[in-house]
Amino acid sequence: ARTAEIGSPSQVPRPIDVASFDDLGSWRFDVFAVPDTALPSLAAALLRLRRPGVDAAALGAFVSRVSRLYRPQNPYHNFRHGLDVAQALFAFCEGRLLGDADTTRTWGGDGVFSLTADEVFAAVLCGLCHDVDHPGVGNGYLVHSGHPLATRHNDLAVLEQWHAFATWRVLRKPDCAGVLAGLDVAAFRKLTIAGILATDMARHGDVLKGVEAFDDGNAPRPSRVLQLFGGLVHAADVSNPAKPWALSKKWSDLVTVEFFAQGDREKAEGLPVSFGMDRATSSQRGVAIGFGSKLVAPF
Repeated sequence: ARTAEIGSPSQVPRPIDVASFDDLGSWRFDVFAVPDTALPSLAAALLRLRRPGVDAAALGAFVSRVSRLYRPQNPYHNFRHGLDVAQALFAFCEGRLLGDADTTRTWGGDGVFSLTADEVFAAVLCGLCHDVDHPGVGNGYLVHSGHPLATRHNDLAVLEQWHAFATWRVLRKPDCAGVLAGLDVAAFRKLTIAGILATDMARHGDVLKGVEAFDDGNAPRPSRVLQLFGGLVHAADVSNPAKPWALSKKWSDLVTVEFFAQGDREKAEGLPVSFGMDRATSSQRGVAIGFGSKLVAPF
């Protein structure tokens, strides 16, 4: 596996005017309309919206390193997907279009629970980094093939643990450390790790139960934040089937290419073929309907 060593301060994204991107705060935002060269700049701008005082140079270096850790050869699990999930989280947390009067999204049956600006920042950062350095194959392949990452993480949430590690390795780089200035680093680290680990599909049931239990207004606020946070990040990660059809179909096309490529690889290596990844027995339509009805719809 690669280590998070890519990127340098000389490669920081150029500042960008977010007003030039229509619907950035809405569910209709089209990440495919953003040129490849503008993706890092838009990611940095999105992160600054809730923390305008963040060290711009450190944030730029961080986004640059993260963007270069994503593998552009992956049809689906690439930096554009990370930005798409980050934008979905921003839309979840803001609950409004940019430019509207100040409003705060509230959650729970009591209707008074909201995330702080730093918590929204953590959510957007989680979205951006949740698949960083993804190798283009899933946990099943890594475990069955005896991949070093599976050995490192004892076959448990292999990719998710690696993504969280890679995120924090970058955040600890000297040129990126300013991103953490002014934050409660221990609380921020706990949130971001929890958010990334919640994207493990094996934990879908547990994450959903946490969301369902969120309405217990008597629980301590830190517990409620963690319950909500994991649910938000996981929901954003699986949200593209709920996007407008043109966007949803494009993401479905891309993930199908990646899934079937993994299935071909598993067959060629004599490994068990992961569910939904055998092009001979699975179809894009069937996988999409099953994924949407069983995993996305409950949210």
